[in-house]
Amino acid sequence: MFYVISQILISIGYVMYIVSRFINSKNKMLLIDNISRIVDVIGYFCLGNINGIEHTLFGIVRNEAYRHIKRNIAKLVCFVIFLIVIFCMYGIAFNGISTILFIISNIINLIGTAFGREQGVRLGTIGACLCNIPAFLFLCNYAGMIGEIVCLIMTIVALYKNHIIV
Repeated sequence: MFYVISQILISIGYVMYIVSRFINSKNKMLLIDNISRIVDVIGYFCLGNINGIEHTLFGIVRNEAYRHIKRNIAKLVCFVIFLIVIFCMYGIAFNGISTILFIISNIINLIGTAFGREQGVRLGTIGACLCNIPAFLFLCNYAGMIGEIVCLIMTIVALYKNHIIV
């Protein structure tokens, strides 16, 4: 029963995450992203997936920090702190090439969120998806891989819709 509930919640989270990439305000985009991540945390909790919870909570903290930080020096300090957290978080649970891909994915996403506007967040999402797809393939997590492919396609559509790609 918990498995079915978790899959439904994580699917809802994916849809909300994709919808967030179509929003034209970085602040609102990250807010909707965080709401989707809260839904994901509940889904991961139902699965008992501690790594999923950890990764998702990190994304919430990162997004909230960059929703409220306006000064460049503060953004840079937070960037360095988040880099250290990424390496610690994944260094503890190192699992070969998939872990390296997840580290790269998080760094790309962090750069887009920290220093970009709406377009930067979307480009960071594309870069993260391109790393997550093979990582999920190495882990034989086909549902995660399909979710990332859909997210990648929809984020490209969001870039096109917002006249970033011509």
